[in-house]
Amino acid sequence: MNVYRRMIGRSALATAFVPSVLLALCVPHCACTVFFAFDGKLALAGQNEDWDDTNTQLWVAPRTSTTYGVLYFGFGRGDYPEGGVRISPRLRDLVRSGITSLDSITEEDLYGLPQQGINEKGLFFGGAQTQMVDSQRRADRPIYDGHIVDFVMRHCATVSQALKILDDYEYVMPAGQLLFGDKFGDSFILEPGRVVIRRSGNYQVITNFLQSREPDKKRKDRRYMLAASKLAREPRLSRKIGVSLLQETHQSNTQYSLVFDLSHRIVIVYRKARFDSGIELNVDAELSKGSHAERIQDLFEATSPKRRPNLGIDRSRASEFLMFP
Repeated sequence: MNVYRRMIGRSALATAFVPSVLLALCVPHCACTVFFAFDGKLALAGQNEDWDDTNTQLWVAPRTSTTYGVLYFGFGRGDYPEGGVRISPRLRDLVRSGITSLDSITEEDLYGLPQQGINEKGLFFGGAQTQMVDSQRRADRPIYDGHIVDFVMRHCATVSQALKILDDYEYVMPAGQLLFGDKFGDSFILEPGRVVIRRSGNYQVITNFLQSREPDKKRKDRRYMLAASKLAREPRLSRKIGVSLLQETHQSNTQYSLVFDLSHRIVIVYRKARFDSGIELNVDAELSKGSHAERIQDLFEATSPKRRPNLGIDRSRASEFLMFP
């Protein structure tokens, strides 16, 4: 396999619910923008990760005989979370005692918790912070005692399969929302209270308001309007359009930006809103390395000891940082 990286321009919760309460948890001062779009040929997704912590990383949950491999992005210092997902003891205690405000979450509480990801089948997810919402437990569903999104990403190839798992199991999601999309062009938004919004046009966008509760904000939220209007007027998608959308919606605290080409399993990574250059990751190549983690900043530092053994440049196509075409 050709391994390369091309340089280019609530209330108290039962213990069983502790991991799944975090499935879409973002943090204070988080203003993430997430999108998915499909033009009949290309399935494209992306996200700006907006937060104050500069410690960001990517890591791989490797494939097994019964699960898919997943490339995750989130916060951390380049340490691989044991088992593929880390939930800190302090955060477990917070959940057990009852989180009433997201202000109680610290930076390190989210280290090793996936914020975005793509699996080997081209299934994507991204998340954004929202208000907290009370929801009723479904007593007729078995409780999934784990990180439900990780379970979805390791076992599902399509949006339809993801929806079935989310319907089959009980989990708690008091805040945050998720956008899932697959390479076949299907997508949905998952809001607190297990509210599902299916795609009706050629795109879906989430920011930090709940569309089921505040639909008028689709005409008021600046980042939502910028992203939605751009996708609505583009009959043919491209990675360049995804980069442009993220550039228009980034914030002063955007730590990294990701464009996902789900059709070809490619991720383009940008750091600190520097959209003149980025790193292209081949998902299959990353997964072939097995379980590993790497700081996102190290991707951009050619002199980093971690990068010296394999700069990852496809020299038939590029030899240095290039502007995005």
